[in-house]
Amino acid sequence: MKTRQPDINRETLRAALNATSKQRMSVEILQEKEKILRTIQADAVMGQRWERYCKDNYYANDIRFDNIVDVLIDLVR
Repeated sequence: MKTRQPDINRETLRAALNATSKQRMSVEILQEKEKILRTIQADAVMGQRWERYCKDNYYANDIRFDNIVDVLIDLVR
């Protein structure tokens, strides 16, 4: 997998997500983050968009959309 997950400061990410959700008055929605990410993962259109992105950005060629979402879910747990 070609992600930089080890370089991500989880506490900083968590604080940023919480601050953004408070500012946008969407704290309740954030409670459903894993469900929302799984819905995105199963969405065919989102998968197609990722494929187009990979075609335009060579560095993403070997990264599968499922892997991206799995990493995001791991990060927000």
